[in-house]
Amino acid sequence: TGEFVINVATAAVVDSLAVFGADVPETVSEVEEAGLTLQPSHFVKAPALAEFVASLECRYARELDCGYHSFVVGEVLGGTCEDSLLDDEGRFDVIKAQVVHCVKYPLPIYATFGEYVVGREYGG
Repeated sequence: TGEFVINVATAAVVDSLAVFGADVPETVSEVEEAGLTLQPSHFVKAPALAEFVASLECRYARELDCGYHSFVVGEVLGGTCEDSLLDDEGRFDVIKAQVVHCVKYPLPIYATFGEYVVGREYGG
């Protein structure tokens, strides 16, 4: 369809993530295997995952070869997140959401953000 959704993974869904990196037969639904639920998106035809707290809905722009992987670039058309995860300025709070990042691929070991670190502003 030329469209895709980036679902933001959190600590609450970390046990469901391993199936997405596994060699699953084409006849098996990774979403069902993970115990997750598809829901309609707002801006693209591709569905989002209901159990995830945020998503970015994108249109495919290009793909870059990165050795044995590809890096897909998309134009973000819109996104959603749970209102309770917005900070005082209306921005998505990755700490409050407990967003996870895979740090030991292919092992299912993830890290969450623990604190904000403020650097100095550039005065150039």
